[in-house]
Amino acid sequence: MQKNFKQIISFLQVVDSGSFTKAADILGLSRSMVSVDIKQLEAQLNVSLLTRNTRNIALTEVGKHFYDDFKRIQSQIDEAFERSQNLGTNIAGLLRFSSTSEFGQRFILPLLPEFCRLYPKLRLQYSFNSSLDDLITEKLDLSIRLGNLKNSSLKMKKLGEYEIFLVATSEFLKKYPIKQLTDLANVPWINHALLNWQDLNIFYRIQKMKNITYL
Repeated sequence: MQKNFKQIISFLQVVDSGSFTKAADILGLSRSMVSVDIKQLEAQLNVSLLTRNTRNIALTEVGKHFYDDFKRIQSQIDEAFERSQNLGTNIAGLLRFSSTSEFGQRFILPLLPEFCRLYPKLRLQYSFNSSLDDLITEKLDLSIRLGNLKNSSLKMKKLGEYEIFLVATSEFLKKYPIKQLTDLANVPWINHALLNWQDLNIFYRIQKMKNITYL
């Protein structure tokens, strides 16, 4: 099919240019290569598409029908490319997305006015959420979440990193002494559902500030 497509393009260009030499220049091929394309195409179809003499070329009856058919196909291909390019530059429709509240307030909301100005035909449906369960039920196109994505068919891309501090009151530490990071496995503490204390990449330090202790 790819070989036939090349031969058909050569044929169409020869007819449009009215010359093998001009067609070769436009296609960036040698004149002999264009001539070979036409001969191979005619041999495959077992018909003559062109009549040739020293001055000009002309379409045979079969060649005219072949030219008209594939010229329409070429036009449809060109229109398909143009539509795709327009869709890429004229973004429209509804974009449903969400993020955690903290991330949205700091990074998303400040960008929305300029984003809406750049894409005036795009409608936005934005919500704050920390759950992964809503991706399918809410038909979200994009979701920005904190933590590690568990086994899932969802596609993920890392956006960045930021520090997370574990905090505890002095009273809590008196009741549950924490001497090392692994002690967190044996104490009741509130954490993000998508985070695991074993996966946290933190340096262990004790810093007291008022009645709050940072681990």
